[in-house]
Amino acid sequence: MYVFLLGVVLASSFWSWELFSFNLLLFLLACGLSILLFLSIIKSSRTLLCIFCLILVPLLVIQYKTTKNANLSYMSIDEEYLFNTRRSLLLGRYSQNKITYMFYKFEQNLLRTIDLNLYFFGNHPRERPGIKEFEKFLFLFLPFFIIGLLKTLKSHPWQISLSFLIPVLELSIIGQDNPVGPFSLYPFFSVMITIGMLYAIKKVHLSLKL
Repeated sequence: MYVFLLGVVLASSFWSWELFSFNLLLFLLACGLSILLFLSIIKSSRTLLCIFCLILVPLLVIQYKTTKNANLSYMSIDEEYLFNTRRSLLLGRYSQNKITYMFYKFEQNLLRTIDLNLYFFGNHPRERPGIKEFEKFLFLFLPFFIIGLLKTLKSHPWQISLSFLIPVLELSIIGQDNPVGPFSLYPFFSVMITIGMLYAIKKVHLSLKL
């Protein structure tokens, strides 16, 4: 039943269909990692978590290879103008402060990566020109995601750390200019939503018994 519920979440995700259309093997890899992460939490299995980490590496490599301008030093014309407008009075032009810009861009990439709007509302109203934005999960799943995250954070911090922090670190460095978005976080979001739904179902079931 547990894996079936995860399957429902994956099948109802717009992100799944985008991945399927983009590359079938990438879709299967992301789904397989979601199942591994989910089972490692349900069964409290370190072995499954280690397998998840090993298979996560190819997903991170594909994320890097398919993301445009994947480095902190790259600056588009719009980004250069924005950076110089905000900081030139104190720090000078970009050409004189490349290291400062790299920290600035890392910060911007990090904030964009952890913004829940990107995953549940298609990044509206902060759509970025030139980057494909789409709603990755139904917005109705957002409460389940928050519940699942809080529950898992208490009971399985290692699963959270490895499935979330490692992809976020990479995405903060390379950005998200990718046709199918920050898909290295696909397993994390899918599993947290499923855990939240399981918790809600159990609560409803207990209340009906009473």
